[in-house]
Amino acid sequence: MDLPLLDPSEQRVLGSLMEKEITVPASYPLTLNSLRLACNQSTSRDPVVDYSENDLVEVTLRLQSRQLVRLVRADSGARAVKYKQRLLETLVLPDDQRALLTVLLLRGAQAPGELKTRCERLHAFPDRAAVEVTLQAMASASTPLVRELERLPGQQDHRWIHLLGPVELPESRPEATRSARRDGPPRWRHDEASDTAYLACGAETEASEAPAGVDERLLDLPHGILTVTLDGEGRITGLTVEGAAASLPPDALGVKDA
Repeated sequence: MDLPLLDPSEQRVLGSLMEKEITVPASYPLTLNSLRLACNQSTSRDPVVDYSENDLVEVTLRLQSRQLVRLVRADSGARAVKYKQRLLETLVLPDDQRALLTVLLLRGAQAPGELKTRCERLHAFPDRAAVEVTLQAMASASTPLVRELERLPGQQDHRWIHLLGPVELPESRPEATRSARRDGPPRWRHDEASDTAYLACGAETEASEAPAGVDERLLDLPHGILTVTLDGEGRITGLTVEGAAASLPPDALGVKDA
């Protein structure tokens, strides 16, 4: 079996459809507007994109021609067209492999601990070891679906990518968009839909390049992942919590909300 090769926009469309099929089954298949919102989410996506409906019509037409997306109508005579993914009709996968492939399509290279937390709404892995076993099975299949990357200096764990097309790594982006923190009061925000919360220690600005000296450290929590952002002098400038721990109040994590 040959894997379909997908460009980044096709990966985002199929990943979004695969995700919403599980997380919001009552709203699936998706309308064009719902698909646009799913693709352009500012959480649980890397990189964050801003596709227009016209952009997505072009992408879905390409995927239709390859029998990877199907157009359906919810009710007889309904005018609104909805979109349904067909990738998993070709790749018949168990739930654990499906969940990992979905998150890899949506968020690029990730370590097993990150994948365990980010897959919680799609498939509950009992522990990190179970994620690694599933990744190894996907990598050793007759048609491999994933590949382990070499660990870079400063990284605590190996990261994994899917093999359905090019995956842009953050460190290779010439103009990676990251959040830069400046002086100002901290603000704690919690997005219930994506189980993500973060503390921004200062006003956020979108930078065309990563601020000099900024470092990010990932720490596995019992029920989530804590990302600590440090400046060039080792001072904490931001915190991000993903997973079930994101629903905890700030003081439970030792954070004072302004």
